[in-house]
Amino acid sequence: MLKTKNFIFVSVLVLFSIQVEADNPNPINIEQRCNIEDRLTFFEAVGRSDWALRCELISVRTHDYFVYDDWGNRRSQVYYPSFYKPSHFSDWFSAPRVKSYSCTSYGHTSYIGCLSDAPFGSTSLLFASGEFAIFDAYTQQVHELVIVDESSTLDSIHLGEANVSIYGEEASISSLSVVKITTQTGSTLTVTPEHPLLLATGKFKAAKYLTNYDEIVSQDGEFESILSVEPLSITAQLYKTDINIQQTTQKHNQNNVIVVTQGYLSGYLFENQHSAKGHRLALRDNIPDSLIF
Repeated sequence: MLKTKNFIFVSVLVLFSIQVEADNPNPINIEQRCNIEDRLTFFEAVGRSDWALRCELISVRTHDYFVYDDWGNRRSQVYYPSFYKPSHFSDWFSAPRVKSYSCTSYGHTSYIGCLSDAPFGSTSLLFASGEFAIFDAYTQQVHELVIVDESSTLDSIHLGEANVSIYGEEASISSLSVVKITTQTGSTLTVTPEHPLLLATGKFKAAKYLTNYDEIVSQDGEFESILSVEPLSITAQLYKTDINIQQTTQKHNQNNVIVVTQGYLSGYLFENQHSAKGHRLALRDNIPDSLIF
C-alpha cells in the first residue's frame, strides 16, 4: 500500500515538471509566437514598441535597441516586445500596435523580443561595403557604388566601383505600388513597377511588363527564368534622394549605368547633378531609387 502511494506521488511530480517546461519560453515556442501567433509588420512593430515605452512596459534603453541601430538610424527590420504573463508563456497578450492605445496589459508584463517583417521584404543597392538602401548609404556616408564595368558582355560580367555623392531626406509614409518578382531559383526582388531589369537578350524591360518567358540576369551572370510577377500595394516610409556619379574607373554615361539590384542587374537613372533634388521618392529597404517615372 505504501509503495502504491509513493508511485502515485512520483507520477504527479513528473507531470508537473513537464507542464512547467512547456509553459516557459523555449526556442520552438518563441519561433511559434514571433513568426505565427504574434507576427507583426514593420510599422505594427514600431507602433508596439512605442506603445510599450509610453506605458512603461519597456525601458528607454530597450526601446532604443529595438528600433535603432548602432548609428542611430531606424533598423530595416525592427524588434518588438511580445507580452505574456510571468511564468506562463502560453498565456499571452496581443498588445496594441498603436502608441496612443490604452495601457491596460491585463497582467501580461513579461516579454520576449521578436523581429518584424521587413518593410516589404527586400534588400538594397550593392555598395563596395555591402547592401544599403539609398537613405542608409547617405546617413552612413557610404560612397563606393558597385556597377557593371563597360567592358562586360552577357557572357562575361565584370563589376567595378563608382564614387557617388548622395543626398537624402525623410518624406512621408505612404501607400505605394510595387512588383514582387520570383525567379525559378526561388529568389525574390521587390521594385517599383517601372524599374528596368536587364534581360538575357541584352535589353531592359520595366518590372511590370515581365512575363514567364523572360529571363533576368544575376550579378554572377546567370540567367534566371521568371516564375511569377506579383503586383502589390504596400505602406512604406518614403525618402527624397539624389545620387550622382563623381568618379569611376572609366568614363560612364550617367543615364546608362547598370547596377546590382537585390542580386540582379538593372538600369538606373542618375539625376543630373544640377537638377532639383527630391523629385524621386525612394523606398528605404527596397532597392530603392528604382526608376519612378
